[in-house]
Amino acid sequence: MADKNEFGLARVQEISGHITESLIESGKAEKIAMDVAFHMLDWHKDLLELLQYFKNPSEFSAEQVDDLLMGFLTHAPSHIVAAKKLHTGMSVRDVFEIGAVEM
Repeated sequence: MADKNEFGLARVQEISGHITESLIESGKAEKIAMDVAFHMLDWHKDLLELLQYFKNPSEFSAEQVDDLLMGFLTHAPSHIVAAKKLHTGMSVRDVFEIGAVEM
């Protein structure tokens, strides 16, 4: 797994630029491409923490797991939904019919 230090500001900016350039090259408007890149990267620290847990779950206490999930689940989904809408034009549906999508 990648070390958290590999994803400092310079690396995040590099990835953001690559996403933006790739989307522009594939026909997206620059503003949309930049917004998608932002939404795909703003939660990268949450992802790194989750990946660390996946790698070594026994190293996390129950409280740490709860905090990790709370952080990830309250931050990442809104960004992912925004990126999906911007990139695909598709909205999110409550496919599991549990009231997950508020109107």
